[in-house]
Amino acid sequence: MPETATRLHVDPWDPEEALSGAARLMKKYVDTYHGDFAKALAAYNAGPGATEHAIATFGADWLAHLPTETQHYLQRILRNEYEA
Repeated sequence: MPETATRLHVDPWDPEEALSGAARLMKKYVDTYHGDFAKALAAYNAGPGATEHAIATFGADWLAHLPTETQHYLQRILRNEYEA
């Protein structure tokens, strides 16, 4: 997202800068969600606003209320983490 790259002060077309920015953003989300990687990844993919809204509104069922693309993203990432 261009606005995210601007906020992180990175050139999204520079792989080193983009990866550095993505790492900083993920660290922020992991810290925000106290090590809950599913919530951190959801915030990274769907945005922190949508993730916060889903958690606050739907509690334990929060993921079912995020976009299908985000649900699939988490399934792919977390499945790969545990299969490695």
